[in-house]
Amino acid sequence: MKEGIMHKDKLWDSVCSSLRSDNEINAVSHANWIEPIRPLDYAQTIMLLKVRDQFALRVLNERYKKK
Repeated sequence: MKEGIMHKDKLWDSVCSSLRSDNEINAVSHANWIEPIRPLDYAQTIMLLKVRDQFALRVLNERYKKK
């Protein structure tokens, strides 16, 4: 790993912490929809995330995807 590049898990933890601390998502929604997401990889400004199933993907896109 190149020096100065954050590990994907650490970066994802940082994103989740930011969502919690900024009150972007309430605690129940965070536990149900955000916590189960797992980071697979990232490059530059794009992170590839794994969700549990198609239903979760649809809900996440409908509720949280920026238009």
